[in-house]
Amino acid sequence: MDPLLRLQDFSAAFDTARGLAPAVDGVSFDLAPGEVFGLVGESGCGKTVLSLGILGLIPRPGRISGGRAFFGGRELTAMSQEELRALRGAEIAMIFQEPMTALNPVMRVGVQLAEPLLLHKGLDKRQAEARCLELLEQVGLPGPRAVLRAYPHELSGGMRQRVMIAMALGCGPRLLIADEPTTALDVTIQKQILELLSGLAAERGLAMLFITHNLGVVAQTCHRVGVMYAGRLVEVSPVEALFAKALHPYTQGLMASLPRLGSRHERLTPVAGTVPPLTALPSGCHFHPRCPFVMDRCRREIPPVFRPEPGREARCWLHAEGGRA
Repeated sequence: MDPLLRLQDFSAAFDTARGLAPAVDGVSFDLAPGEVFGLVGESGCGKTVLSLGILGLIPRPGRISGGRAFFGGRELTAMSQEELRALRGAEIAMIFQEPMTALNPVMRVGVQLAEPLLLHKGLDKRQAEARCLELLEQVGLPGPRAVLRAYPHELSGGMRQRVMIAMALGCGPRLLIADEPTTALDVTIQKQILELLSGLAAERGLAMLFITHNLGVVAQTCHRVGVMYAGRLVEVSPVEALFAKALHPYTQGLMASLPRLGSRHERLTPVAGTVPPLTALPSGCHFHPRCPFVMDRCRREIPPVFRPEPGREARCWLHAEGGRA
């Protein structure tokens, strides 16, 4: 199956007083229709900047600094802002991390939910209202008419997130980008939102880019996963294979830091050190100052992408025998 989304050496950077900060550095992956691809990593590793870059929404002084992005065979990175605006909300939709800041606090929910329908679908107000009610019912919100009349602050966090999901799905997008959509929710609501998103992706054949720092969420939701560190994609793997055996030392460190059921007295093992600032990244492999398997080569040379197993990629010199991807 041809990929719906394809990134080729995609890079984004910010011009700062301390120099260039490469937030995304040469990221490449494909996303097929109906596939849920998880993107994980510590805060500041470039996940959100990558998603904003796909949509052409990186705020200044940020910019796309290299590579290409394709959607349905069309090159996003060659489109004008007008062409991108036509795609955003219609064919590519995004669920933002914090719905309280994504929703306008002084506008009723119904007005905000109807806006993309009026803009992209050409519906009149009565048709848009009927579609909004249908969407709110689909995402499991009780009393949809009352929700349409409400302001965002009158809704709970879980209700606001469901409104954001309804807004994202309104125009029938082919690609859904979900940026940490369950971070601010309690565990019960988080489970409901994840089940809702997974069900919608399966029913509608949506391609979904699911951004999170929570590996438990990845295990529950995604088909494949990409692990980012300091702007680079260091591992790509099917979810089951990743949890069975992580290939990159950074991923191994993340897995070792997870609590496990039935191991009440077992101490967690944190990843040593801290993420380097983007304006002072180490040479070679960015992870080498924290890596327990570091070699001289790691300090000098940027590792290419290796494919040590079918369907799996790792950017690490430990897998040099496995051959270049």
